[in-house]
Amino acid sequence: MSELNETIQSADWKAEKHAPSISAPEEAFAGRPVTVTASIGAALAHPNTPQHHIAWMSLYFLPDGAKLPIQLAHAEFTAHAESMTGEPGPALTQPRMAAEVQLSKGGTLMAMAYCNLHGLWQSSKAIRVAAAAPDADPASVRVAGPEFLDALCGEAASSPRLRKNANLHAGNDYPCHRLFNALQPGTYVRPHRHLEPSKDETLLLVRGSMGACFFDGAGNVVRTEKLSPGMAVDVPHGVWHTFVCLEPDTVFFEAKAGPYVPMTPEEAAPFAPPENDPAAPDFLAALAKRF
Repeated sequence: MSELNETIQSADWKAEKHAPSISAPEEAFAGRPVTVTASIGAALAHPNTPQHHIAWMSLYFLPDGAKLPIQLAHAEFTAHAESMTGEPGPALTQPRMAAEVQLSKGGTLMAMAYCNLHGLWQSSKAIRVAAAAPDADPASVRVAGPEFLDALCGEAASSPRLRKNANLHAGNDYPCHRLFNALQPGTYVRPHRHLEPSKDETLLLVRGSMGACFFDGAGNVVRTEKLSPGMAVDVPHGVWHTFVCLEPDTVFFEAKAGPYVPMTPEEAAPFAPPENDPAAPDFLAALAKRF
């Protein structure tokens, strides 16, 4: 006779659309609230129709040394665009959940999701818990001065992509991503958009000159802005956009929500050539002429 645990499947959420993605800091402090989120489709979209959908998801915590997990939260996703007409209905629940929890010791966060066609899927993520928040060390304060920016620009010039980023956040799972990005003329950033509602991004130009281009869904340039040092641009999620480097050693600072997830096919502009495509230089040159 088969056991239920024999039917539970697991995989890397970046490569399998059914596997839950867990977002939480690498380390928390005992007794302090921390937000843990779990979702399906962070990297690969899962269908969400009456015929094929994620029905529910549960979040658990297994303390270090314990034999049994503790259920932290459970969510059911009950709207899948049902209708009586054959057309998609007016309501759709996305398979995402969040819980604010307090932990007294480290362990493993676990998520379980149920697909109505493909069964149970699980994933896990370790979390450390420190006894108390340590005093911040003033030596850890970082200053991005001319030497730092010059070095970053040098790395961009020697990179095949003609750009280089320096991350200030601790890791890809960190909830707030902050980074400097150095560009050299000729670097090509394929027009794209971010579909996740939390993925608005803000850029502040630090040095050099940069053009911002915004497109409609057909690939028409509907707005341009030439940025000089001190200017900022805030790009809402869902907007097709790209940036064109207009001067050597251009640097901007960027802030956006984590965690990092790879770009999906729906987020890369179908009207623009991919990086390294023979048509990319001409496409980039046409954009640069607008500035």
